[in-house]
Amino acid sequence: MFAIGFFLAFAVALSVIHLLIQIFPRKGRRYAWLSVVAITISFPFWHYAYPSYREYVSLCARTDLYVVIKTVEVDYPYFDGSSFQAYRQLATREFRGFDIKQGRLGYFRYSRNDNWTSPSCQRDCANPSVFVWEKTCELSCLNRTPIASPEFELRSNNSTSELIRERLVKHRSALLAPSGEELAVNLGYTYYPYGTGAAKILGLASGSPPSLSCHAEKSIGSLEFILPRVSK
Repeated sequence: MFAIGFFLAFAVALSVIHLLIQIFPRKGRRYAWLSVVAITISFPFWHYAYPSYREYVSLCARTDLYVVIKTVEVDYPYFDGSSFQAYRQLATREFRGFDIKQGRLGYFRYSRNDNWTSPSCQRDCANPSVFVWEKTCELSCLNRTPIASPEFELRSNNSTSELIRERLVKHRSALLAPSGEELAVNLGYTYYPYGTGAAKILGLASGSPPSLSCHAEKSIGSLEFILPRVSK
């Protein structure tokens, strides 16, 4: 979308420039057009020379974009998503099950039932699509039990701050324990090469100006800081 928006904006600007250049003497119009072409071709790359872009690159190279502050051990980790998503993310780890919230129905706990070790369950639950899983693995191989509240319900805290006006934005996401203690933090940065004002026209239907983003290679969404409780 950015490329289309850029060329449309360029076409409009070119028409305006053509009219303005007519006020130049005939001999000077050639040099005026050469200047316009040079500026147009180089404009998309100007931001590489900006201090704000160098700051963006420096921030993206930091090693603290993903930080685990504290690990915790639980039997049933809480997952803020569907039962299938929770299963895909947590079932390969040695938890006893997982807790989720299903809208107005409330909280539910999923755990392996007596059929889990059967060949059919091992087949149906091994990397299935969501459609297969819901009709086979979830119904035949897992217990779904209503609960009053999760064992360890994570909370999220997200914030956005502008580091350089209309150029550089910082995104901070944290997952918190029920007590409010931060367990892990993700940082991300978004850079706007052409600003956030008139550059929105380049985004066309998206309504957003062109941007560059960097994020940590690892994410707090992986829940790596939540560990299976070790039996004593």
